[in-house]
This record gives sequence, structure tokens and C-alpha cells, in this order.
Amino acid sequence: MTQPYILIIQDDEQIKNSIEETAHSLGYMCDWASNQEDAVSLVGQKDYVTVLLDLQIPARPLRTASIDYGCNCLEHIRKIKDKETMPIIVMTTYTKEGLDLTMRLIQKGANDFISKPFGNSDRSLSQVLRENIPCLQKQPVELTKFNGGELIIY
Repeated sequence: MTQPYILIIQDDEQIKNSIEETAHSLGYMCDWASNQEDAVSLVGQKDYVTVLLDLQIPARPLRTASIDYGCNCLEHIRKIKDKETMPIIVMTTYTKEGLDLTMRLIQKGANDFISKPFGNSDRSLSQVLRENIPCLQKQPVELTKFNGGELIIY
């Protein structure tokens, strides 16, 4: 059985390393793209259990980063994979932009959000991954009807 992969789209290598450590501790391998062009290419080549998308990334290698490129990347990925097949978690420091930005990203196909830096959030990166990766979610317990018998309490 092959180990499941997470795609990290992040142009800051220090943050990427932090995400990789969290993913590894949960049992996942990681691929990394530092720009929109490389990210879209990777999504077309491999099945990922989730994508962590930094909102401010360059469109191409060694270029200037912009929120627009992160939004465009989200749209392109959604053309390749739907929301049920592969959740996308948007990572951003742009929490002050609030509802307008959030609504725009949801319309483009974002499943969830986490603010950076990760330590300043009420939700940890591990928690957000658990909430969005189906195999990390707790499976409901199947209840069966009691058909009688002896009840012994110790």
C-alpha cells in the first residue's frame, strides 16, 4: 500500500518545513510546490488526500507573489479535482480581509481555512487536517439492537 500524500503550496520554506513535520506526525508524505504553475502540474499528476494552499504565492517560479495567484491556483485545481475528492485548506495571514475574501474563496472551491502563523490560531494545523482528511475523521460507531442476555456489572 502506498503512503498517502499531501500537497503543500507554499513559497516560504520555513513554513513548508513546519507543515511537513505536522503531516509526517500524522502519517503523511508531502510534495511541495512554491508557485501556481508547479502546483497545478502536480495536482494533475498525482492523487493527494488534501492540499494546503498558501494564498499569497507566485504564478511562476522566481516571480512576485500575489493573493490573486493563490485564488487562481484554487480555481485551476478545482477544475482538476472536486471538493469531495480532494479538500483544499487555504492558509493565509489575510484574516483581516474577513468575510469578503472568505466568501470569494469558498465560491472558488476552498474547503477550510487556517490563519498563519499557526501558533496564533485557536485551531492547530493537526486539528484542521484531521477535520478535512476523510481517513483521519472518526468513523461513527454502528449501534446494534440489544437482543437480551445477562447484564453483569463489576
